[in-house]
Amino acid sequence: MSDRNALQLSLRLATSEDALRIAVLGMQVFLDTYATEGVRDALAREALNSFSPKTISALIARLDTSLIVAESRGILWVLRSSKHKPITP
Repeated sequence: MSDRNALQLSLRLATSEDALRIAVLGMQVFLDTYATEGVRDALAREALNSFSPKTISALIARLDTSLIVAESRGILWVLRSSKHKPITP
């Protein structure tokens, strides 16, 4: 018997097209963790610099890093980021 409401996940490596959503997810987790009592200038700068789409795109492009995402019905979750020996094309 098939459940039409069952969650169907697709696991894959992140691509540059995912950078915007990954940046927002990363910033959300960062702020939920470190801004529990509000946001100071230094924390705001760190969040914006560390989780900008440009920064995430650069991370995705690195040959020594793999970023695995799960996607279902257009919704994205970041599952894992790992460093490894560079993969040469």
